[in-house]
Amino acid sequence: MEAVSKQVRKELLEALRARYGRVSKGGKGTILNEFAMVSGYHRKHTIKLSRSRMEVTSSPAVISQRVYGEAVKNALIVVWEAANGVSECGDI
Repeated sequence: MEAVSKQVRKELLEALRARYGRVSKGGKGTILNEFAMVSGYHRKHTIKLSRSRMEVTSSPAVISQRVYGEAVKNALIVVWEAANGVSECGDI
């Protein structure tokens, strides 16, 4: 069988998802088998694709600096000094 393009696979996957949610368990197996045969994907990969979104859109990471008040900073210093300046947990 001839390989299909990415665009055709994407369109087929959208159609699969539309059908997949509306059928019984037995029907889902038939749909997965058909898609796997046409797309060339392994059946297990087809199952993962049917459950996930095609394109993952992510927002840019927001990097924020934490701002602690003077009271929090002083409390942390007291705790650190009480622990004898330990910066890392060791075996107890």
